[in-house]
Amino acid sequence: MKKRIENKLSPELISHLQNINFVIVTITDSEAKPVNRSVSWVYAINDKVLRMVIDSKSKIISNLHLNNNITVTVFLNESVYQISGKAKINIENLEGIPFKVSMIELTVNEVEDIMFFGSKLVSYPEYIKVNNEEKGKQLDELIFKKLKEA
Repeated sequence: MKKRIENKLSPELISHLQNINFVIVTITDSEAKPVNRSVSWVYAINDKVLRMVIDSKSKIISNLHLNNNITVTVFLNESVYQISGKAKINIENLEGIPFKVSMIELTVNEVEDIMFFGSKLVSYPEYIKVNNEEKGKQLDELIFKKLKEA
């Protein structure tokens, strides 16, 4: 049975992506090689727009100047979703953050459940902050505020 490809985020994906979670972002480099990065600062503005804050030195930012096609992988509802679209750098240097970060905005073109047939996720990737947990929480809150306001 073929899975449907949607052109917007479902309400469940929007809700999930309005909380601190991590996703995998994929873009290609100048040699057409895929570059993957895990990103936790991602926020669904609505069913067609995702915003992300990414370290300005990341290969995602440098490669966006060459190719604006991005895929975001999300783990949710016992499955894996691929969100594809065109991205642009919204803010090159986001002010008020203690290091240089950029905000990008992804316009969603496709959303597809890519979990292989006849299976489901039984556990989800989890992470913990290993540095100063309180400062990490403060930084997350500051960046999420900027993601919502931009």
